[in-house]
Amino acid sequence: MYTKGRLLLVQGEYENSITIFNQFLSKYGENSFTANTIFWIAENTFQLGKFSEAKALYERLVKAYPTSPKVEPSQYRISLIEMKFREEELLNLLKWSHQESINAFDEFQRRERAFQKTLQEYETRLQELQSKDSQVARIAALEAQIKAGQGGNSLIPNAGNQVTDMDKLLELKNQALQLKSFYIDWERTHGK
Repeated sequence: MYTKGRLLLVQGEYENSITIFNQFLSKYGENSFTANTIFWIAENTFQLGKFSEAKALYERLVKAYPTSPKVEPSQYRISLIEMKFREEELLNLLKWSHQESINAFDEFQRRERAFQKTLQEYETRLQELQSKDSQVARIAALEAQIKAGQGGNSLIPNAGNQVTDMDKLLELKNQALQLKSFYIDWERTHGK
């Protein structure tokens, strides 16, 4: 039975080998092959990639059978498993660190895009305000010309139909005031 378990291990049938070795331990209990049997169960478990279980079996062998010739190979396997665990931890840390770097870079790019968009909106808004300021200044200049009667197309002749010309002048002034009111209202509603 013991030899059959070893043969299955060599053939790579690890699960079957573990089953045979466990049957051997159950059937024969403590004997001169117990330490070796535990070692071979641990080896099968190691080959299956169940490193935590294999480590526990190797440690059990080292503690329970300190004089066994399988202690030294068990300690070696324990060292390999611990190195494997450290390697996995370092690899996970590296993956995490890499992912954090990618996330930080993505966040930086997102904020940079938001900043550029905000900057563009401010520049557009500034141009709109400058345009409104020039329109308001033009309205004020027209009003001043109207008040002074110095417009390029003076509506106030020196003689003749002063009443008609005065009506036209008042109508032009009202239009200028309405235009000014429109721009002020537009700035209040769209300027915010």
